[in-house]
Amino acid sequence: MYLQKKFSPTLKLLLEKPLALREELSAAFPLSIAGAEEIKVIKSFCDHSTLSKKLYIRMFTRKFTWHRVSDIKYEEIGQDMSEVFHELEFRDYVSSDYSKEELNVLFDMLKAAEVKTLCKEFHLQDSCGTKLKHVQILLKYVTSQRTLSGASDSKTILRKRIGEMLGHCIKLCDIPREIFRRVLMVYTLPQQQITENDLYVQLLMMHAVQRGTTKFPEYSVLKTGHIFISRDEAVMFQKAYELKQSLQEAIARKDWKVAQNITFTASEEFRLVLQDNAQTSRARELPFFLRRFTSGSIYAHALNEGIDTLKKDKGFLVECVTLLEMLIDQDIYLLHYRGFWYEKLALLLQHHLHNATQAADVIIKAMNDSHVNEVQQYTINSRGLKLHDLKKGGLNKNMKRKLYHNLNEALDSPPNITIKAKSVPNYGAGLKRVYVEEDEVEHTTTYSSVEEFALSYYQKQGFIRGQHTEGIVSLGPKLLAKICERLIKNYRMARSGFPDLLVWSPNQLKFKFVEVKGPNDHLSDNQILWLDFLSNAGADVEVCHIK
Repeated sequence: MYLQKKFSPTLKLLLEKPLALREELSAAFPLSIAGAEEIKVIKSFCDHSTLSKKLYIRMFTRKFTWHRVSDIKYEEIGQDMSEVFHELEFRDYVSSDYSKEELNVLFDMLKAAEVKTLCKEFHLQDSCGTKLKHVQILLKYVTSQRTLSGASDSKTILRKRIGEMLGHCIKLCDIPREIFRRVLMVYTLPQQQITENDLYVQLLMMHAVQRGTTKFPEYSVLKTGHIFISRDEAVMFQKAYELKQSLQEAIARKDWKVAQNITFTASEEFRLVLQDNAQTSRARELPFFLRRFTSGSIYAHALNEGIDTLKKDKGFLVECVTLLEMLIDQDIYLLHYRGFWYEKLALLLQHHLHNATQAADVIIKAMNDSHVNEVQQYTINSRGLKLHDLKKGGLNKNMKRKLYHNLNEALDSPPNITIKAKSVPNYGAGLKRVYVEEDEVEHTTTYSSVEEFALSYYQKQGFIRGQHTEGIVSLGPKLLAKICERLIKNYRMARSGFPDLLVWSPNQLKFKFVEVKGPNDHLSDNQILWLDFLSNAGADVEVCHIK
């Protein structure tokens, strides 16, 4: 009810102000990427009745599957929506023909009690079984049972009975749905919000902006070109993104088999992209930040996630190597991921396929790749040093020498101190540890986080002013300029890992950056590199271990 009340004004506004909506959509969805089919569908939609438009938008933001009309209820549309659905069906916006669907799909549309009733009618009752168990029993029955007329009649009888139970069902037709999703996909770049829930949120946002309840800063837009120069580019991008979305949904529900199959599909599509000179030439012309809106980047991103699903099956390890090599061998898409791909490939070759020599070759190649950033290079360099020093199952002398010449020396460790602390017992799994500090003079007890405890320690050392800022407080102009330069050059790399504390001693006119570590907590690669950078820039740094 709450969502209906919130969403109804949105529908009303979109329908009452078509010109405002068209202006926004035309700005985001230029005619260059709208073909005759898109124009036909959008114009046709504008001619729908008001109730038809409302109902379609409602169904558009719901899960893309079959829905039983008897279960669909919207007060603002009416009690009986049969005629409205018939209008949408007549205009080919929805379909009610589910006769060609597989039995598994039809069973999903039934309620558990209805599947149980089917088992009773076919004398296959299992009173203790779940819906899944009943479905399995019915499927086994129709594949093994024969009637007098032949094996196929069992399925026909079952499908007829299911149809009687389901009644009138509808599903959005593919073409109009894809077109409207493409419109909103382009409209919501760079967020690329095209899931059903995101579409609902986006429509609410459009409503809030048009009503004036949500306001964004005013700014001038200087258009120098279009992200998609043709309809085909937009269609290819949408196809790639929806494939990646399917992969992410499979991973979220831990359906590894489906995720692996989608990964292989993405790999074939990515190969086709790399073989298409028109696509690769167009992508090379784009600046790096706009290449994310190409189908090649989306497929590469899908492979980056999908490879981890393939690694769950040892039979696919060789395929993982092949896919990582394909990603590394191209220099167009997701260049900032190259360091991660080198690291994954070296790990696979060394630990899973037991080929230290090939792993060393990968590390050497990575250390000479200009697209590998500082953090990624440090991680790969650390792996290379360990591989170089490995005695059992390691490298021959010539390979060791070659690897060593391509590696950097290990960084000096920052100054470390360790202070003892008392923590609250049984603070709970997953919760931050709470520390206790007792003042015997004032007879007070203070409870604090690990950073606050460290601040208290440094105050006793003369650093009476301190902030747990993780880099928020301003510094002197020279050091601040160097920090800003590092952030500007590669914000993606440098945005994390800055030290926890900045403490100041007015007596010594001295400040210090402090990274605080509790028990069993270790410095990340980003933190090590920030400490090294600040130290080389002339700042005083320290790692404070609390145990």
